[in-house]
Amino acid sequence: MIRGTTPRRASMNEGDASMASRAKFQNRDAERHLKALGLSTYALTFTGLLYRGPCHAMPLSELLDGLDEVARRNKKAFQHVFIHGADDDDHDLVLLGPTQEPFTDELKAAGYDPAAVVHVGPGHVETWLRLGESVPRATRQSIAAYLNWAYGVSVLPKQGLKFGYLAGFECRAYEESLRNGHYPRIKLLEATGAVASRGRTLIETVEELDAEMRAAIECDLLEDIEAERAIAEAEEASREFDEHVAKCAAVWLGYYQGQGLHACNEIDRTEVQAAFEHDVPRDLVVEALTRAATRKGSRARAYAEATVAAVYDLGSDDPSPDLEPS
Repeated sequence: MIRGTTPRRASMNEGDASMASRAKFQNRDAERHLKALGLSTYALTFTGLLYRGPCHAMPLSELLDGLDEVARRNKKAFQHVFIHGADDDDHDLVLLGPTQEPFTDELKAAGYDPAAVVHVGPGHVETWLRLGESVPRATRQSIAAYLNWAYGVSVLPKQGLKFGYLAGFECRAYEESLRNGHYPRIKLLEATGAVASRGRTLIETVEELDAEMRAAIECDLLEDIEAERAIAEAEEASREFDEHVAKCAAVWLGYYQGQGLHACNEIDRTEVQAAFEHDVPRDLVVEALTRAATRKGSRARAYAEATVAAVYDLGSDDPSPDLEPS
């Protein structure tokens, strides 16, 4: 239901006693879509930019006879047309998606043959399944949530589609109007009316499937939390490291004041030896010396690595060879 409203049998034009004849509406996708879903009664809902109308519950035959009026509201009143089961506790339809592309082959391989597949717009495909027997809304929601999760549809459990677009009508949600002033129509990709061969299995195992999904989601969330914590800790360590390097480089540069190139090289060796003796991490010393030894130009890092290696690799204060003439 939409915002708690109760579907009612009513004309789609308030005050009209009957709906318009079906003769003028030529697109057959709407009829094929409705018949493929296999319900005898549907709920029809119109929405616009700032409008969401009540649910209109009506038999399939009445709805088919009123497609002209549906088309008028779609085109002239700029309203989208949605359908769903009129009795939330008494039908077998499950709506999956939206997905980027159809996943009909995957569903068929698993025994979940779609009854209808609808292309609404770029990256928006809706897939309807028939379970073969009427089940409560909560069961259908759990089955939809499980299948969406199992096939990687990016919707949260219990937050999937509640009703779907009716094929054959214009959609303004994704594209601008065409040159002729019309908008692209919602396309019916498949309308087999098939009943999922494993629909009964879904119904019988829905509690186990729901538990499986929730456990996996909880595990994924815990892994995400751990990953986020590790990333945060690494970023914090990187900030602290960078701050320490900057401080060391600043001190190092202070030692260079008033010194010649040869004296600066001697200072570098002395400071690296002192860092080694105080167990200062090697990578920190390399980074600090690289920043301080600007006199070496583009060879600053190579010079720093060689100077540090001469001490840290050998564990001695033997002078390292100059990379450049002092």
